Amino acid sequence: MAIARLLRRRRFAPLFVTQFLGALNDNLFKNALLVLATFHTATSAQHSAVLVNLAAGIFIAPFLLLSPLAGQLADKLERARLIRAVKLAEIGVMLLGAAALLLASVPLLLLALAAMGAQSAFFGPVKYAVLPQHLHRDELVAGNALVELGTFLAILLGTTLGGLAMSEAATGPAIVALAVLAVAVAGWYASRAIPPAPAPSPELVLNHEPFGAATDTFRHARQSTPVWLSVMGISWFWFFGALILAQVPGYTRGVLHAGPQVATLLVCNHVSFVDALLIAAVSPRPVRFVMDHRIFALPVLRAVFRAGGAIPIAPAHEDPRMLERAYDAIAAALERGELVCIFPEGKITSDGELNPFKRGVERIVQRTPVSVVPLALRGLWGSFFSRHAGRAMHGLPRRLWSRLAVVSGAPVPAAQVSAECLQRAVAALRGEQR
Repeated sequence: MAIARLLRRRRFAPLFVTQFLGALNDNLFKNALLVLATFHTATSAQHSAVLVNLAAGIFIAPFLLLSPLAGQLADKLERARLIRAVKLAEIGVMLLGAAALLLASVPLLLLALAAMGAQSAFFGPVKYAVLPQHLHRDELVAGNALVELGTFLAILLGTTLGGLAMSEAATGPAIVALAVLAVAVAGWYASRAIPPAPAPSPELVLNHEPFGAATDTFRHARQSTPVWLSVMGISWFWFFGALILAQVPGYTRGVLHAGPQVATLLVCNHVSFVDALLIAAVSPRPVRFVMDHRIFALPVLRAVFRAGGAIPIAPAHEDPRMLERAYDAIAAALERGELVCIFPEGKITSDGELNPFKRGVERIVQRTPVSVVPLALRGLWGSFFSRHAGRAMHGLPRRLWSRLAVVSGAPVPAAQVSAECLQRAVAALRGEQR
């Protein structure tokens, strides 16, 4: 395959590794900063939101201001040497970032983020400009696809690792500081193997005025409708991606009322067979679901539930030992700072109304005192996965579209938890929308 061959060629592999490590470092540092700002340095949720959005703007601003100049430099200078210079600058930027993390200095962190944005802005144009010089015409599509694949993998990996590392308040900053320095050095080392790529326009006179150069670029792009639409589509995609990723830590704190490693018990009404999927979909942290042992034991699905950390439970009259094992597993998960979700009704509703909440939730909180966040599912009653018409998932779906919602209430302190108060809270959140 062309893709496999390219990854073994010196004319492509060093560039692929270089850009992968660069994107990894950007997102590792940026997400670590967002988690630090959200959970460890912000004095309130409002302060956290200001810091997070300020950080996102500071990172993006250099792309707007410096990309035109970066594109000109990619045409004027020998491109492999320019890449090495940019990657060398990244080491200096990450030295500043590491110091800012260790000192927990928000101004220094924002300065490092701006410098990282500037370094990335200079790397962006040249990494794409060098591809046509190193690849054959019939390899360009595969080469661009690999660059994009590496970028998205790096975004996912960096975002995940940054959040996981910073969940440990004591050691997280030091771990991230060492990691970003190591990745920066590795990226520079990989860039040294990129083959030479002569400058196509060494006589080019640079236009240092950012807005004038940007205007010229846009005017040139608008002369071709396919080019213009491609530019607009890619720009909107990255804009919304950056906007959404920046809000994830704040969403965790403000909507699910959970810190990076704060033990929390979620309680929710039980409407259908896909309730857990909906809750998992809106939670940026993994959730350990407590589920009926008969559902847990279903062939094939059992492996999925086990991999997801689900906890099987049985009533005392069916299997008292399994019940005790479930309580032990819930306590252990909460002591490790995990999110655990239970459906206190103990069964899926058969009429759309809440069944009485069982006392097991009180036993859980008495053993491991944690705050309890009430959740309410709206819109699932009457769906293919509910028992609206008796048996769920039987026959043809009765409707093809539903407006769904997962509504979160204020955390209930452990000392105030009772089955009745939680049922009232969930009922109030659900309202009339079943």
